[in-house]
Amino acid sequence: MSEPIKLTPSYPPALEREGGCYPVKSMPLSYKIISWLVLFLILVVSFSLAGALFAGENAGLAVYPVLIGAFAALLYSVLAGRLNLRHVTAMQNAAREKCKPIMFHFSEDEFLIDCRNSKTRYNWSAIDEVVQLSTGTGLRVGVWVYPVSDSDLPEGLSGQDFRAQLEAWRSA
Repeated sequence: MSEPIKLTPSYPPALEREGGCYPVKSMPLSYKIISWLVLFLILVVSFSLAGALFAGENAGLAVYPVLIGAFAALLYSVLAGRLNLRHVTAMQNAAREKCKPIMFHFSEDEFLIDCRNSKTRYNWSAIDEVVQLSTGTGLRVGVWVYPVSDSDLPEGLSGQDFRAQLEAWRSA
């Protein structure tokens, strides 16, 4: 039986991005392919309509409104995705600020997140994996990864020893 480990996570942004802490990730490739096929279909229909509207001498002008519309749709999709990600990130950061102080408690029985306004307990069976990040450790629970920076660990505890202890508790 080893001593429980208590720490206050600092949530460095680089470690959060690396650990994939935000459940809002990039769209899967299959969805991107589908969206590009839909955009292509819209372009084909637009060219057909523009060709019918601009018949005769002005047929060459039909390309411009279609290209402008396609570019606007592409720009909108990129900007909307980025703005949505920024919004979700800001909401999660604001929620975290509201719960401070946050403490992580690790023991042989559980991983406990103790906040000002809530407590979340995970049995070790709920922890899917303990991963090494560039400057810390991540505990994955479903799609969520809780990052622990090596600088947040108690004095004298290395990241490697910390991960080994978590794995020992997890596999017990």
